Amino acid sequence: MARRMHRRSTVGIQRRQRKEHRQHQREPLSVPILIDIGSKWLRTNCHDLSAGGLRIENEPLPLGREVELYVELPTHVAVEARARIVRNDGATVALRFVELGPEARHAISEFCRKRNLQRRFSCTFRLAVPDRIVLS
Repeated sequence: MARRMHRRSTVGIQRRQRKEHRQHQREPLSVPILIDIGSKWLRTNCHDLSAGGLRIENEPLPLGREVELYVELPTHVAVEARARIVRNDGATVALRFVELGPEARHAISEFCRKRNLQRRFSCTFRLAVPDRIVLS
């Protein structure tokens, strides 16, 4: 019994000690994306985006491969970049930007910052305003 409790407490400590490795703010984004895999262009959908990379729908792409991609932000900014496939969890594929111009990086950062503020403001606003007011 004492061993089990010790293991559980150790696991809890390890979970609390994990550090967040994310350097860039990630925001949900559902838009089409074009990926040049060398022999052809692949059209898929973006799941989320940050200044460090993005996630797309699961596609049969090999880990470590570098691809060219093209995506248009809702702010009407076109982003062209080179990215490396770093993870495929079976549901989505994660790509890390290898080459991204300063203007594109700034546009993505600003999009994520504004989207985060909008999301936070709309949640706060919805909580603060009653659904209906009854006058007596």
